[in-house]
Amino acid sequence: LIYVLIGFAALYIGFRVDYLKYRNWTGMILSACIILLLIVFAPVIGKSAGGASRWIDLGFFSFQPSEFAKLAVVIYLADVISKREKHMRNLFKGIVPILGVVCFICLLVLKQPDLGTILVIYGTALIMLYAGGASAIHILVIVGVSFFAFLFISFISPYRKRRLLAYINPWKDPLGIGFHIIQSLIAVGSGGLLGLGIGSSR
Repeated sequence: LIYVLIGFAALYIGFRVDYLKYRNWTGMILSACIILLLIVFAPVIGKSAGGASRWIDLGFFSFQPSEFAKLAVVIYLADVISKREKHMRNLFKGIVPILGVVCFICLLVLKQPDLGTILVIYGTALIMLYAGGASAIHILVIVGVSFFAFLFISFISPYRKRRLLAYINPWKDPLGIGFHIIQSLIAVGSGGLLGLGIGSSR
C-alpha cells in the first residue's frame, strides 16, 4: 500500500509538471543520480544483501538508486541530444561524449553489481541516440563492440557465468541455477499459452 501511494504521488507530480521544465534540472538530476549510486557503498546508509550493494536504507524505507538512474539517464539524454542535434551524425563529436557519461553511470551500477539494470540503461541510451539522429552504422558498430564487452563482464564473474551457462543448458543443474528455466519450459510445454488452469499446474 505504501508503494502504491508513493507511485500515485509520483504519477501526480509527473502529470502536473511540464516535462520541458526537466531540461532546467538536468544537471541537478544527473548529479543526484551519481551521488545516490555512490551512497549505496556507505557503511551505515548503504544496505547489502546476497553480496550486492544496491539499496539505500532510510530505516522506514529502502530503495534502489539504480531505478532512479534509469529515469535520470533518459532526462539527460533527451536534453543533451537536443542540444547536440547537428553533431549526432559525427561519432566522436556527437555520440562518444554522450556515451561516456552513460558508461560512467553504468560502471557505478556494475560495481553494485547489477548487470540487468546496465542492459536496460545502455540499451535505452542506444535507442535514444538512434532516434536522435545517430547513424545506424555507428549504432551497429557500438552494439557489436558492446556485445563482446558484456560477454567479457559476464564470464569474469562466476555467478553471471553460471547464469549464462544455465540458460544454455539448465539441465546441468536442474535443482539449482537451472531450476526456474526448467519450470518455465514445463509450464509452457504442458499448458501452452493459456495454461492448464488454476490448481492443475505441474
